[in-house]
Amino acid sequence: MVIGGVALLTRKRFFMSALSSFVEDKGSRFLLAALDTIFGLFVIHLHTDWSSLPAGIITFIGYAALIKGAIGILAKDATIEKFATTFKEKKWYFAEALVVILVGVYLIAYGFNWL
Repeated sequence: MVIGGVALLTRKRFFMSALSSFVEDKGSRFLLAALDTIFGLFVIHLHTDWSSLPAGIITFIGYAALIKGAIGILAKDATIEKFATTFKEKKWYFAEALVVILVGVYLIAYGFNWL
């Protein structure tokens, strides 16, 4: 997550271009949505645990991936385009990258018993 968040911040043009082509390329969009769905189901099956904050974050990521994948498969093209346009805005893009980095740092710190 930390690497992904830093990549989002440092390679904004690349990711904006990728998001635009993702919206247009239905095959890639379906493949990524299917992978999100499979990943989400895998995490939910192996790790449905809300007993602590780190465990809850992992479980939440699984459910979020499942929902994102289902939306990617089921949503109409116009809906996908609307979401993509919203997340291309600077405030959302920066906030998303920052949240991803912070959650990743928290999970790393917890995993290495730094907290």
